[in-house]
Amino acid sequence: AKADRTQLADFERQAMNFPIQSMIASLVDRWLSTMHLARERLLPKLGEYLFQWQLQIHDALVVRCKPKYVDYIAKTLIPWSLQQIPVYPTRLDGRPIKGKGPYYLGADHEVCLHWGERVTKADCERLGIPVAYGKG
Repeated sequence: AKADRTQLADFERQAMNFPIQSMIASLVDRWLSTMHLARERLLPKLGEYLFQWQLQIHDALVVRCKPKYVDYIAKTLIPWSLQQIPVYPTRLDGRPIKGKGPYYLGADHEVCLHWGERVTKADCERLGIPVAYGKG
């Protein structure tokens, strides 16, 4: 009986989280698409891809790029791409709430040499990346 109540409570929690998780998943899909289209459009101008996709985890995107593109991606491409995705609040049945929105998501970014290994200020100087991205 206790196990049943515990399992029921877990199901209820999951059901309450589903609308939020589903919305975020949809927004991340749209973000991926926007970033991909921007990357493709910039290819002829740059003669190379601005970045390479590495990984998408939940609401995070991981890309790899040359040091010369770090600042553009962090300060221009990411904010611009998120501004292309308006979020309008809706009721549970999907009807928009009048007078609300649009809202736009923001994003944090980290510059790393390897997974979870943030660049230092010395790394930034060596690689030609603005030192503001370095730790320490």
